[in-house]
Amino acid sequence: SAGAAAEAVGARKHRDAARNLAEDAVTLLRNSGGVLPLEQGATVSVTGSGAERIGAGLEELGYTVVSDPAAADAAVVGTLNARGDAEQRSLVSAAQGAGTPVVAVAQGNPYDIAELGGVDGYLATYSSVDASRAAAARVLAGEVSPSGRLPVGIPGTDLEFGDGMSY
Repeated sequence: SAGAAAEAVGARKHRDAARNLAEDAVTLLRNSGGVLPLEQGATVSVTGSGAERIGAGLEELGYTVVSDPAAADAAVVGTLNARGDAEQRSLVSAAQGAGTPVVAVAQGNPYDIAELGGVDGYLATYSSVDASRAAAARVLAGEVSPSGRLPVGIPGTDLEFGDGMSY
């Protein structure tokens, strides 16, 4: 039945498995100037795809979340397959224009970095489900060290299969 399926999926062991899988997948591909992990208790603007869940995760970890990059110590911009999507690229440009360090969190394929060359930090989660967005928040905060590795090379960049950084 639908009720039994919902109960099984929501069981603690399944939630824990989803959390662990999501955390293990997060791949750090850029960290200019050591922008990540975010400074403890910093004010962070969170916009774009998944902003609500990523922002909630950061708030749970003691960060102040705002929407205006100019009022923040760092800006997190969620993207979801941003290639050819001017609106998503404009969110990144707006954050960069505020003079704030910008971290992109790509939640679909990892190729967005080819379009977002100037970002200071770049995480790939490969998924836009809540567990992945929550994992991104924990990695941004330094609660979890990123351990994922790139499953593909990214054309137009120097990133190759197997790349990924930790802290």
